[in-house]
Amino acid sequence: MAKTIITAALTGAVTPAGYKIPETPQQIADEAYDAWKLGAAVVHLHMRADDGLGAMDKEKFRETIRLIRSHKDCDVIINCTSSGASPEHPATDDERMAHHRELSGIEMGSYDAGSFNWMPGGVFVNSPQFLEKLGDLYMEKGIKPELEIFDAGMLGVANYFVKKGHLPTPCHYQFCLGVLGGMPATVENLLYLVQHIPAGSTWSAFGVGKGHLPILFASLALGGHIRVGMEDNVVYEVKENGEKVMATNHMLVERAVNAVKAFGNTPATPDEARRMLGIPAFDGGRVRAEINVEREVPPMTENNQFELIISVVEHGMADDVMAAAKTAGARGGTVARARGLSSEEAEKFLHITIQPEKDVVLILTAAAQKQSIMKAICNEAFARTGERGIAFSVPVSDVTGLDLARLAGQAE
Repeated sequence: MAKTIITAALTGAVTPAGYKIPETPQQIADEAYDAWKLGAAVVHLHMRADDGLGAMDKEKFRETIRLIRSHKDCDVIINCTSSGASPEHPATDDERMAHHRELSGIEMGSYDAGSFNWMPGGVFVNSPQFLEKLGDLYMEKGIKPELEIFDAGMLGVANYFVKKGHLPTPCHYQFCLGVLGGMPATVENLLYLVQHIPAGSTWSAFGVGKGHLPILFASLALGGHIRVGMEDNVVYEVKENGEKVMATNHMLVERAVNAVKAFGNTPATPDEARRMLGIPAFDGGRVRAEINVEREVPPMTENNQFELIISVVEHGMADDVMAAAKTAGARGGTVARARGLSSEEAEKFLHITIQPEKDVVLILTAAAQKQSIMKAICNEAFARTGERGIAFSVPVSDVTGLDLARLAGQAE
């Protein structure tokens, strides 16, 4: 069966508030994960400012990518826009590229191949100077450009930058039809565009608003790929009585999956889509490490418990306590200085009186090693030196940030 790549465009920059669009990094990541589970191979990401309007916010991109990649089973292709600003949150050319330049985990990036009057809002500016820099950046970072084509003339712009060496080949085109100011969403226009791209290219298409389904079905018939989502269409269907059923990303992706299957194709997996688009294979461990997704902590079991040994001793005895503990297998510890509130007032710590100038030694250890370490502290530090002190332990139920496997292994 032929494979069809489904892209889920979840948010966009201009879909107005009041519709069921995800706006926060957590909401966007949750819907990206849901779209992947339904069968989308690519998620196309825009960010929204705290007021709900489009913004090229690098830190929100960072957090959204991190949240998506925190799902270790999710290998969806992350495609980030370069055109997500709004009049309320304008962006310079550099700000439009900052996340692509500085963040890890982005595999595809939009490349709007020209400027036009996006009616009635204003001029959608993509200058030749910006496009040259953006193409060079994508090539430097190994990001697959998605050439967004709103009108036929943009094909010539893309060809120009390919010939000048500022775009890699083979190209992947996204035909964006139905925006007032660009090409209308008709099958005839889609067919013209498909017939005028270089051999060996891949392409996808979508229609805005009521052009959504005609372009989806035409794309399948012409052998292309499809894009759906709340960025492009907020109405799921219009009933015979004229009632509108409002869409969600889940509904739109689910319908796209069913349409692909009904046509006789199979939704491409992210790995299949990468091979089709010429994107390197996904290395989840490396990506999560680069974007600082928290490492998984081994589960605490009956044979993998930890204890915190606390020793309160006279100032200057901490080295003796640590030396004794290490003879019994402790790997290290932390020393804190304890002081009274004043010369007349002692400070109480777990019902132990701590006079000024005491040392508190904290040692985290595997539970099975606790007794031998405490015995060593008592025999080697307290008894040998003749100094007074006290050592006790408390159970630790949750630990993170350490090499726990190595720590637990000290008792083996």
